[in-house]
Amino acid sequence: MTDVATRVTAVIVSFNSASDLATCLASLRAQDLPDDLALRCLVVDNDSTDDSVTVAASILGPDGVIKLSGNAGYAAALNAGAAAAPDADAILILNADTELAPTTVRELAAAATTPGIGIAVPLIIGPGGHVEYTLRRPPTAWRAWIRALTGRSLCSRWPWVDEALTSYADYTAPTRAAWATGAAMYVTRACWGAVGGFDESWFLYSEETDFALRAAALGYALRLAPRAAVRHVGGPGRVEPDLWTLLVINRVIHHRRYAGPLAGTAMYGAMLANEVLRSPFTPAHRRAALELIRGPQRRRPAVIDRLQAHRPMDVAHV
Repeated sequence: MTDVATRVTAVIVSFNSASDLATCLASLRAQDLPDDLALRCLVVDNDSTDDSVTVAASILGPDGVIKLSGNAGYAAALNAGAAAAPDADAILILNADTELAPTTVRELAAAATTPGIGIAVPLIIGPGGHVEYTLRRPPTAWRAWIRALTGRSLCSRWPWVDEALTSYADYTAPTRAAWATGAAMYVTRACWGAVGGFDESWFLYSEETDFALRAAALGYALRLAPRAAVRHVGGPGRVEPDLWTLLVINRVIHHRRYAGPLAGTAMYGAMLANEVLRSPFTPAHRRAALELIRGPQRRRPAVIDRLQAHRPMDVAHV
């Protein structure tokens, strides 16, 4: 191990993820790695009530599992995993419901050697086999207002107005982006150390946005590695009311922190308009609209409490 040039630790967050872990870990063990790259796997469990810990330990051994005493959230679990790997040159963040192509780790590691790159992300392949549009421009209130008033289908006709990069060409080249959805992220140790890890106050959602934007401000850009591929089953964040509500609330709170009170108020208006206009269609939009009206900062703790108490799903699925 001492002769290895680059040591990568994959940190997989689990929360009632027993049905997904075997596939994820098998794909990591099957990685085609060059001689100068070593891979270690750690599963950080957010106090699961299923067999997640047993499944992980049976594959990795007891030293490959960190069981937290409670569900502290996704960001806190990632930080715990990184802290347990102080000698790692890079941290590979993975949701439990991911499956890596055999050359994914080597492609991500190669992408991260480009000067100025601190975060490398793969192509994310959805359950239907399609490439998901995971790259993002910086969040702005005006883009959120356009999405709220026109909907996703109309935004797709004018790609430049949407926060998501939706051109096929963006996903066939080593495209740089402001941030990317966080199912899989390769972070260099230098970037991780400069940023100081993930902000644990987010619990779930917006932690990857916050991390990438802070990294960029410190000179560490995010880049797509187009030849790295990760299949992502994905979770029902868009249909489970409290998960969707937390995503919306965190987006509002993050923009206030990131862009200031005036821009934060404009983002609040855009997100509220989006949820109210779509509230007739799903319970998730109705719940989000109601909690936004009550006040995102004030209602956020209650939403998190419900997620922790009722465990509607594996909250590591984002």
